[in-house]
Amino acid sequence: MAQTLLGLAIAVPFMLLYWMIRRECYILGRPKLSVIGSMIYAALILGGVFALWKTNLMSPFFAFLLLAGASALGSVMVSRLLRSYIESDNRSDDIRTPGSILAENWVYGRWLLASVVVFWLVNLVYIPLVG
Repeated sequence: MAQTLLGLAIAVPFMLLYWMIRRECYILGRPKLSVIGSMIYAALILGGVFALWKTNLMSPFFAFLLLAGASALGSVMVSRLLRSYIESDNRSDDIRTPGSILAENWVYGRWLLASVVVFWLVNLVYIPLVG
């Protein structure tokens, strides 16, 4: 039990860092970088599980260490991709008007309106019908 908690204590900061860097990709409007990071993370996890299985080291402690290592490597790779994107993108000349921001949000989030309508029809339409 103590080894499992130690492995968890080691893994959690790296996992949170990985999740935070993936969120940064969405904030900058580059979800493709997040997908690349997820593919790297998944490949590292699958390879690591196979390596743990082949060496008979499969245990909760080593599984958490594997999560920590995959998260750390995934974080480094995605942060390097983000850094190159930020350095190559010259946003100082980009003047944003409220209309352009609204148009961009509509293009990015119009699916949300449709999902809310469907959710209401499926789950809440009975309230006005019963009342």
